[in-house]
Amino acid sequence: MNNNNIPIAEPIIVDVESQTTNLTDIVRCQKIINYRRSVKIFSAIDAFFNFIYAIVYWPLILLSLLCYCGYYGAKKYLKCPTVIYLTYCILSVGGRIGLLYYLGTENTSPFSVFLYWLALFVEVWISIITGKFIYHLSYVDQNDLEKLKNWRENIRPTAYVFI
Repeated sequence: MNNNNIPIAEPIIVDVESQTTNLTDIVRCQKIINYRRSVKIFSAIDAFFNFIYAIVYWPLILLSLLCYCGYYGAKKYLKCPTVIYLTYCILSVGGRIGLLYYLGTENTSPFSVFLYWLALFVEVWISIITGKFIYHLSYVDQNDLEKLKNWRENIRPTAYVFI
């Protein structure tokens, strides 16, 4: 019998610290992808409704452009346009609080007040999600950011066949 064909077991040395860092980066990148999708959807909806409002009062077209900054920033993983959209969201929250204060002094229906409170909570929620997207985006290095920009090309298409 030839001893050259006998397999030899060798230990595999794993660097746990580098894998933990990579796992943290993977989790952060996954959060960025999820927040990016949400910011794109929310800013597109905001831009659409602001455009509808601009049909009635044309200076509101500027608000649609601010919302488009959020969409573009989320699409291209850019921090500055997304910060512009976050500023718009925060100012919108302030405007809604002022409107609620005004409605508190007027005689309005409780259903209208409920809808304004609901809109305020939704706008705060959108602001928090946009802020988290910006926060996580600022802690990703340039190499991971390039991987995120090209993540669709790096993933193999998967087909499922159900029999």
